[in-house]
Amino acid sequence: MVDGSLNKKFGWSWLVLTAFALGLYVSSNIESWAKMGDQARMIKTMFRHAHTMGSMGAFINILIGMSIKEIGLGEGLKKAASYLAVGGTVLFTLGWLGIPYDVPSAVMALGAILLGVSVAIMAYGYLKG
Repeated sequence: MVDGSLNKKFGWSWLVLTAFALGLYVSSNIESWAKMGDQARMIKTMFRHAHTMGSMGAFINILIGMSIKEIGLGEGLKKAASYLAVGGTVLFTLGWLGIPYDVPSAVMALGAILLGVSVAIMAYGYLKG
């Protein structure tokens, strides 16, 4: 039975981790980074986007975890929505952090698609339910 605990635990944990990314972004405004030029701007942008997208994914997971028991779907679709939300959040967030390491942008796109499918499954369950 899917009770949403996976998504709630993951969402809160991921929110803490993305707060760390925000801390790195804020600390990257120190003067010594300014001397690095374009590379520093890219790293700052990477942390800013990782924080933003990670926080968004964390909130989506928390909401899914809180409401997955109440939707009118079978256990298979509930599990799919739960796992797709977690996997999509991880891929979407870590794709931003992988930019300096030449991680393909398809990783971020796949994460966004997985999150979108998860939300679509949940919407279908609400409309059906």
